[in-house]
Amino acid sequence: MESLQLEFSSLRSQTNALEYKLSEANEAMKKLEAQLQAARGEPTDAGDETQIFHLRNNPLQCAMDELASDAERERQRKRKAIVSIYFCQDETLSHGEPSEAKRAREEQIHALETQLKKSEREKEQALRLQADFAKKYRCGCH
Repeated sequence: MESLQLEFSSLRSQTNALEYKLSEANEAMKKLEAQLQAARGEPTDAGDETQIFHLRNNPLQCAMDELASDAERERQRKRKAIVSIYFCQDETLSHGEPSEAKRAREEQIHALETQLKKSEREKEQALRLQADFAKKYRCGCH
């Protein structure tokens, strides 16, 4: 009987030692899983390997804005050149009445340019609103 009690106590101590080792192994496994999760980072829609960083001044947007402003300046220059050619030809054809017709044409051109600028401002505002809406939507999804 004493041998059974000694064997029982021996087995109990072995069980306690194994339970302690098991708890240590579980803690180590949890720490390693946490490290692995931290190393992976947040999943993105661009894939697991891609890292996304946001700049205050988006270089692509700055380049696109500069290109658009260059194109706008070129378009304005060409339009003014065409208008000046048109006025020069018209003045040479009609020597007696350039002031009244010229003034009416200038007013019409000015009205059309004003309307064009207004339309361009509205377009830019609509694009900004759409971009803001998209940003808010993306923020709301995450």
